[in-house]
Amino acid sequence: MRLGSSSTNSRNSTYTRRYHTRAPTSQVDESLFASPNPERASVYEAEQKHLKKEKELEIARLRARQEKAKDYKAEQNELRARRNQEFKDRDWRSKQRDLAVKKAQEEEMLMAARTDQVRCKEHFLSIEAGREKAEYERVLSVQKQAIVKLKEEEEKRRQKSSRHAEAIRTQVKKQELSAVAKRRELFKESERLMEEDRQRRVRLEEIKEKKLQELKATGLSDKYCSDVERKARAGAL
Repeated sequence: MRLGSSSTNSRNSTYTRRYHTRAPTSQVDESLFASPNPERASVYEAEQKHLKKEKELEIARLRARQEKAKDYKAEQNELRARRNQEFKDRDWRSKQRDLAVKKAQEEEMLMAARTDQVRCKEHFLSIEAGREKAEYERVLSVQKQAIVKLKEEEEKRRQKSSRHAEAIRTQVKKQELSAVAKRRELFKESERLMEEDRQRRVRLEEIKEKKLQELKATGLSDKYCSDVERKARAGAL
C-alpha cells in the first residue's frame, strides 16, 4: 500500500509541475496591443481560448487522477480491514475451539480429581491410625494445589488471548486513522490548485485591463478601443 500511494503522489506531483510549467504561457502577448490590427487581435482571441481550454482540461485530468487515487486507497483500506477482520475471526474461532477442548480436559481432570478425592476420603475415614490420617491430609493438599494451579493457568491463557485481541484492534484503528489523514491531504491539494488557478486568472485580467488603458492613452479611436476591449474580455470568459 505504501508503494501504491507513493506512485500516485509521484504522478500527481508530475502533473502539478507540468501544470505550473505551462502556466506562464497564459501571459498576455503585449504585441497584440501595439497596433490596431484586427487580424492579430483575432489571433490573440483564439490563442486565449485555446489556453483556457487547455488549462481546464489539465485541471479536470488532475482531479480525475486524484479521485481515482482516493478511490483506490479507500478500496485497499476496506480490503485490508476485511482481511484483518477475517484473520481475527479465524484466530478467535481457533482459540475458542482450543479453549473449549482445554476446558473439557480440565473439567474431566477436575471431575476425576474430585472422584479420587471422595474415594480417598471414604477410604481414610475408615482408618483410625494417625499415620494414615496424616497421609490422607497430604493427598488432599496435593489435590487442592493441583486444582489451584489449573485455575491459574486458565486465567493466564485468558489474559493472553485478551491482550492479543486488543493489540489487533489497536492496529486496525491506526490504519484507519492513517487512511483518513491521507484523504484529507488529497483534498487540501485539490483546493490549493484551484486557488492558484483563480489567482492566475485575476492577474491575467489585471494585465489585460492595464494594456487596454495604455491602448486608449495612445489616442486611438474610441470605437477601435472598445472593439479591442470587448474581444479581450470575451477571451477571458
